[in-house]
Amino acid sequence: MIFNHLNRYSQARWQYDKDKPIVPEKYRNTRSELLFRLLKENNGALLQEERIRQILGVGEDRGTNSPTSRCHNEYEKSFAR
Repeated sequence: MIFNHLNRYSQARWQYDKDKPIVPEKYRNTRSELLFRLLKENNGALLQEERIRQILGVGEDRGTNSPTSRCHNEYEKSFAR
């Protein structure tokens, strides 16, 4: 699911966001913050799902406390609402 969101974001809004040095304020605490961070941390490269899991610390690599990983927790919660 996250890969599909990331793919759509990379094809649409990323073109406008890629030169911004930090997460745009309007994205804070939203799904868009996670998508921005994933692309920003990887120089705009679209990631495979396995790499996304590594970055987020899910699955066997669970336990990372990076800003992107913490953002992922909020992303997951947003689907539970």
